[in-house]
This record gives sequence, C-alpha cells and structure tokens, in this order.
Amino acid sequence: MEPIIVTPHIGEPPYANDVVLRGKCSFCENLVTFRQIGEAYVSQKLGFAVAIRCEGCKGIQVYSKAKNRIYPEAIISGVKNLPEEIDKYYQEALRCISYNCPNGAMTLFRKLIHQLGIHYNIAEKDNEKSLYDIINELKEKGHVPEKLRQALLEVKDFGNDGAHVNENEPNIEQALKIKQLMDSVLSSSLIVDKTLEELGEIREG
Repeated sequence: MEPIIVTPHIGEPPYANDVVLRGKCSFCENLVTFRQIGEAYVSQKLGFAVAIRCEGCKGIQVYSKAKNRIYPEAIISGVKNLPEEIDKYYQEALRCISYNCPNGAMTLFRKLIHQLGIHYNIAEKDNEKSLYDIINELKEKGHVPEKLRQALLEVKDFGNDGAHVNENEPNIEQALKIKQLMDSVLSSSLIVDKTLEELGEIREG
C-alpha cells in the first residue's frame, strides 16, 4: 500500500518530531504511523525527502515525497515454510514485485510451476515436458483440484507474456493477482502436505 500523508506540511521544520505518515514499515512490516525526525533535504535519487521513524519498532527510514514511497522498500510478504527449492524462486518473485518489476515476477511464478512439477516427481530439471502437461498431471495425481489447475494455467499464460516482448506485457496489479493465485496453489498443496505430515507425526508420537 502507498503511504498516507497525515499532514500536507511533511518535511517542514515546524513538523519535526510530529507524526506525519501512515504506512507499512520496511523493518517490522506492520502498518504503523511514522514520526518525522529532522528537516527535509533534496536527494538526487529520491528528490524531496525526509527521515522518518516507525512508531512501532523505531526503525529509521526515508520518505520520498516526489515518489510517495518509503525507503528501503519493504519486501512483500507471502507463503511461509515452503520447501527450499520452491522458496528460492518464490522469494525472488516477491522481490521483483516489491521493486516494481512485474515482468520478472511473472517469469518467476511461471518457473515455479516447473519446480512444483519437480517437487512432485512429475517433471525433471532441463526436461522438455511442457508446463501445460505438468499442470494437467498435477491435477490428475491429486496435487491440485480443477480450480487451481485453471489458476496455474493463468500463471503460465501471464508468465509467457512476462518472458517475451509483446503488447501484453504485465503490470504490477496483474503481478499481484497472479501472486494471489500462486499463493493459493502453494498453500493448498505444499503447505497442506507439510501440515498433514506434522499431524501424523504428532499422532504417532
């Protein structure tokens, strides 16, 4: 979410030490208020900027009025406790979204489909099996239901657009929607698998 300015006079000397913003903290990742500390300055990269302090964790950040952004930018959060080989590409996709790089995010979400196939022994690294076939096998073998098969087809198609120069290059809003679909797939397959395994261990113990 974009920061919300509490006072239009942010950066002016009389407002030093006042609460001037609401938004997401880059450090604690909570929705918080920010207090201005000191006066504004001009940065070549950020333009009109001012130092701010999170009222929660007290982390010091910088607000760019020209860009209406808080720096360093927070990495968007997502599904936790994924297998390492899946999480590697997933986290990279989240970083692409956080840095406003939708083409990179879409390409990586597409790559996750192949990695999901490898995880479930449906595909191999460097093989020529199409993503369409991988998606269908994920459904046939019970790893995803029909709705999520359709979701993966959307991820595949948008990923193709992100990987090639064409008139359908994705924007950041589309990347966020594809993330939602991918999150649903990962949660209903990998996270459910992990939870069932843990419950089985508890029962046996």
